[in-house]
Amino acid sequence: MAVLGMARARAPVELSGQLQVAQGPFLFETEQTNHRTLEAWKAWCVGALRYCRALAGLIGATASMLAFVFAAWSITADLSWTSAFPWSRGPLSHWLTWCAVGAPLRIAAHRLTRSSPRRS
Repeated sequence: MAVLGMARARAPVELSGQLQVAQGPFLFETEQTNHRTLEAWKAWCVGALRYCRALAGLIGATASMLAFVFAAWSITADLSWTSAFPWSRGPLSHWLTWCAVGAPLRIAAHRLTRSSPRRS
């Protein structure tokens, strides 16, 4: 059986005075069948990469939204409008840190999802 472009062949068989290759699962692959195999593999890889990009974009968009929620929570906790923020000290206690994390995540998520397949 041919595996990823590797070909095997049976020994030639003499049929009615003509030399032919035996028919069966082990045939010589022609240039055309190799090309079709590679094209099918390429199409599968492109499709898989599109869905991986869409998944990465979805995760990035969710993470950026979470970062913006933390930024809003930090601001409202500083103004005493909400309960205490989980990080009361350190770099994670500032709303600007969360915005600085959320903005690049959102930009990356947008770039990943703008060319991904969409459902109708």
